[in-house]
Amino acid sequence: MVQRSRWLASVIVLVLWVLITHGTPAGTGDEPHYQMITYSLAFDHDLDLTNDYNDSRNLSLFGRYEAGSQMQPGKDGRLRPVHDIGMPVLFVPYYAVAYLITGQVIAHVPAPWLARARLNFNVVLRHFLSFAMIGVTAAMAACIAQN
Repeated sequence: MVQRSRWLASVIVLVLWVLITHGTPAGTGDEPHYQMITYSLAFDHDLDLTNDYNDSRNLSLFGRYEAGSQMQPGKDGRLRPVHDIGMPVLFVPYYAVAYLITGQVIAHVPAPWLARARLNFNVVLRHFLSFAMIGVTAAMAACIAQN
């Protein structure tokens, strides 16, 4: 039973890892908005996203991203998330560390190497976030396979 769960977890990690190896930025859907919520929680320590979408210090999502219908102004005019904040709250510590490590990777890896691999801050950070989610998915699959 343990052998089967390890095999299943390994297959899940391998398949999902291969899927994220394409160096393209994800600029649509819910993912950028969840990332913006997590950024605000990690670095501003709040859920007020008014300043986060156009914050040039936020290297994620290229420092400029349209909130669109994913964020709605509250009674006080501040942007608040429409999405559930459960996953961003859980990922705050990991996101903060991944964000800082991504900054170091971008600062120390030669620019021609990054360009050749089609990597930038946004893509590297997204890979770190993907690794965490792949790990959670593989662990859940292994637990289910044991039962």
